[in-house]
Amino acid sequence: MITIFYVPAPTGSGKTTAIYRKAIKLAKAGESVLIVQPSRQLIRQTVSDLRAEDSSVHVEAIYKGETPGDGGVEGNVGGKIISYLTCPFPGGQILFVTAVSLTMLGFFANKQDWNVFVDEVPNLLVEHHLVVPNTHALLTDHLILTPKGSEYGLLVPRSGGKLASISRNKNKDINFKSFNKLARSLISNHYDTYVKIKAYSDLVEGRSEQTELRAWSVLKPDIFKEFASVTIAGARIQDSLLFKHWENEGVRFVQDHSLDKDLLYTDHENGEFVNFYYGTEKDYSKFERNKDNEKVRLAIITAVIDQLKDQPFGWIENEDRVGESPLSDVPDNIKIPAASHGLNCFRELHNAVILGAYNYTPETGRFIEQVCHVSRDEQRDGFCHQNLYQAACRISVRVHGDQTPKRIFVPDRKAAEWLADRFPGSSVVSLGIESVKAKKVGRERKHDNEAARKKAHRDARREMLLSDIHTHQKILSTDLSLVLSDLWDETTLNELSNNVIRFKGTLLVDKYAKIEIPICYSDTEFVGYLKYLSKSKHQSKDDNYLISPALFIPDIEKDKYRTLENVATSNGLWFDVENGDLPYDEWPRIFPNIEMVIYSTRSHTKLKPRYRVCMFTDKPMSIAVYRDLWFQVKQRIIDEGYTESKTLGTGATARAHGIDNKHNPSDLFYLPCQTESGKHNVFRDVRGGNRKPLNVVDWIKHASDTDHNTPEAEVVVRPPTLESLMLTEEQQHKIEEAKAKFATVGRLPANGDGAMWNLHCDLEKVRLDQYEHESILQDAARHTNSPQDRESQIARVMRRMKAR
Repeated sequence: MITIFYVPAPTGSGKTTAIYRKAIKLAKAGESVLIVQPSRQLIRQTVSDLRAEDSSVHVEAIYKGETPGDGGVEGNVGGKIISYLTCPFPGGQILFVTAVSLTMLGFFANKQDWNVFVDEVPNLLVEHHLVVPNTHALLTDHLILTPKGSEYGLLVPRSGGKLASISRNKNKDINFKSFNKLARSLISNHYDTYVKIKAYSDLVEGRSEQTELRAWSVLKPDIFKEFASVTIAGARIQDSLLFKHWENEGVRFVQDHSLDKDLLYTDHENGEFVNFYYGTEKDYSKFERNKDNEKVRLAIITAVIDQLKDQPFGWIENEDRVGESPLSDVPDNIKIPAASHGLNCFRELHNAVILGAYNYTPETGRFIEQVCHVSRDEQRDGFCHQNLYQAACRISVRVHGDQTPKRIFVPDRKAAEWLADRFPGSSVVSLGIESVKAKKVGRERKHDNEAARKKAHRDARREMLLSDIHTHQKILSTDLSLVLSDLWDETTLNELSNNVIRFKGTLLVDKYAKIEIPICYSDTEFVGYLKYLSKSKHQSKDDNYLISPALFIPDIEKDKYRTLENVATSNGLWFDVENGDLPYDEWPRIFPNIEMVIYSTRSHTKLKPRYRVCMFTDKPMSIAVYRDLWFQVKQRIIDEGYTESKTLGTGATARAHGIDNKHNPSDLFYLPCQTESGKHNVFRDVRGGNRKPLNVVDWIKHASDTDHNTPEAEVVVRPPTLESLMLTEEQQHKIEEAKAKFATVGRLPANGDGAMWNLHCDLEKVRLDQYEHESILQDAARHTNSPQDRESQIARVMRRMKAR
């Protein structure tokens, strides 16, 4: 476990001074100290202040020079830092480097001898966005994509590749230049670089619609491993993305109070002299800014200029608006740099206009949420609000004891309130822009901290499923063989207990069969078996055999054979697709790294495709894990733009995926055969190349949120109360009758609610187990005009049913 000390003191409290004073003490005691700062300008300022306080300590500052005489070095900065670390000053010393330089170091000699102080919180994320439809191979040919879950994968340098030469670009090749930042992140030991699996595969395979290479490099906590000590000082560090993600990764953060005595204050003072003005009630973003010819932005600027009345002010906007900002034309305006952390040169100002729209793009926001497990609200606090705070604190609010009235203008109400919380006693004032006020819609939030609730649920769910996987493997290797010995002959027993990974499913002669035949093949043998069956022809579908992904342990005394209670394990994920708009050849594209088999059903036609998909998995699964992965796969399909129903609530048409709600390992699937017409048969063996069986542990560790793993959804699979598959003929007839009745009226506009309730009542009379009952309702909901409304209705109905 890595331990990092942190100092959360507010901006302007003198953190940098406290850091270099402690560094001086350590250096005088013979220690080596590394001070990491975000910019060269801040390093120059700090070195100057440190030397003015104590010139007897040996100080080195290694950063890239910008102008002659600025103290910087020429050439390869990383190489010069490594050279110095290899042969450092023989005694107590202080070394200054930038945060970027530290992340790019390939080697750090004698780490255990250095005490590290990081002034300001490092950036967790480096974003890369390149439009390279024709030149991507210059980089991608040297990379391997390793999937991490269903949606994202890691890019790993290929052995013997040329990433290092691309990142150095000695010959200043214009094509290599565009890849420089990404290449440096890829060869760095301190970053993990992710891409969306499907988008990256589409780009590499030359699909014309994909022209962008979008990647995200995440800073790993290992960068601070093995140092003598590490302290990070940053205002509100607990809100930062780095703090939240690294804490999720197991880093132990401990607050360091040893610097407190050198701080001017530990909380902002004189808040009663600070007013925060805001423009819009809505969360400000570039999207909101750009709407209606930037009506909101221009209205805010007009109101701000009216409030300032020619008083001096500092201001900042996004870089794409700086050149034409009306604020630049106002007398006595001073532009604040985008990277202003730690700068003191604006402290004479008492007014600040901070109108930056600091939000991640929706795509990046989703990545942070899914991979780093930091919610959208937490992202807004850790990125948008932190940037506004840093910029606002360049003016006199950072000056100890200054009681001059101060005004800080920010875009929206949430930002103003968040900032006001940092300054006890301050006020929040609306600029009175009536045209941009938003009505409060919807009911009040049930939970005060939705992000924390979801994170706790997600962590608990992941740990439960990972524990379930571990326990399940133990059961398969020990307990299962004892159970099986009373049921099957010695040959079958040995094959199952010693080669469970070879288990591919249970063969049944029909859906009422009580005698089951476990199928044990290698993946290649199983594909060959399915391919052989695909050439067979049957007079009716009932003449065909069926397969279940589950291995069943019959309970002969209770006359139970194929309920969920009987499932011992399962292998592979199976999907039944019909009456939808999802072509079978989309599956390999959406899941470019997963091995699978796709085959048509007997009723398949060119105009009405009906097919089945079997995704191979790298280990057997329990019921809970099977269901979780099944819904993750389905969610990936939905993320590609496919819906549950062909019509949306608005009446507009949509692309329905057509996936039947057969999400239990006990479900049955007809084996391959020829189509009824003998035409348009499909059998695709999608294996080889970079494809592998789905990595069960990896997908659980990096699970994406779905409608079925939210806090409201059940995670633990409860055994059914009645048999789900061994139904009497009378039960089967009543179910078909109820479904036909629903199909007649349930799909008509305004009939969904009543028809769903009637279907529920009809199924109650059949006395199904709750799982089968809910599965039929959900399958029916998929074909209604408002599937989401029906899903909510089903949830309410099932809660009442389970409460009895």
